[in-house]
Amino acid sequence: MIQTEYGVSRPWYWPIIAPFEKFRHKKEVIGPSDVESQPTPKIEKITSNMTSPSTYGDEDVASERDRVTSGDASDSALIISLARKRFGKKLAVKDVSIAIDKGEILALLGPNGAGKTTLVSCVLGLYKLSSGTARINGFDIMHQQDQVYRHVGICPQHEILWPDLTCEEHLLFYARLKGVNSKDERDVVEQCLEEVELTPERNKLSKTLSGGQKRRLSIAIALVARPAVVFLDEPTTGMFL
Repeated sequence: MIQTEYGVSRPWYWPIIAPFEKFRHKKEVIGPSDVESQPTPKIEKITSNMTSPSTYGDEDVASERDRVTSGDASDSALIISLARKRFGKKLAVKDVSIAIDKGEILALLGPNGAGKTTLVSCVLGLYKLSSGTARINGFDIMHQQDQVYRHVGICPQHEILWPDLTCEEHLLFYARLKGVNSKDERDVVEQCLEEVELTPERNKLSKTLSGGQKRRLSIAIALVARPAVVFLDEPTTGMFL
C-alpha cells in the first residue's frame, strides 16, 4: 500500500491475503476470569535512557541493552530492541532497548524533544521504526499488528472520544475490539466503570462530561480487558481540578 507519514504500510497484495489472516492466528476470547487474574502492577523500574551521554548510555542503560539483545528478556511483556527513528536527517530515537516484565511500571523520563512520545508512537504503529524491533506480549509490532492491538491499551495525552457516544458505549466498543466474550462484555464494562468511578455517568454522552470525567473514561478505555501492556500519557491531567 502507499506509504504515508503515519502508520505501518501493508504490501500491495494485502487486500487479497487479508481474508485469510484469521486462519494464521488462534483467536483469543477474553472473559471475566482473565480480567480478574491479572496482577496488580508494582513500580519496579524508573529509567531515563532517552538522553544518554554515550553510545548506549550509562552503565545501567548498557546493562539493560545487553539483557534485551542477548535474549534474557524474551518472556517480558514489552520488549524494545535497538529502536531507532529518523525524520529525514534528524535522529529522534537512538537505539533504545528496554524490556518490561509483567506487573512492572516503567516511567519514561526526559525533557521535551527527547523522543519519548515518538518511541511510544513507533511501538503503537503510528510511526514505522527506521531500525530495530519491538514485541508486545510476544507479538511483533511490524508483522502481527492485529494481535498486538488486542494486547495493548493506550490513554493518549489528549482525549480521543466520540462526542455522541455514552461512557458505556465507548467501553462496549473497545471491549469487542479486544476480544471480550459477548456474554461477559457487560460485566467487564461494569467493572471498568466502577474502577474509575464513572458508574453514575455511564449513560452520559462524552461531550457532556467534565474534563476530569473524560480523563477517567480514557483511562477506563485503556484498561478494558486488562491488556498486557498499557501506555498512559499524563493520565491524571485535570482529574483533580
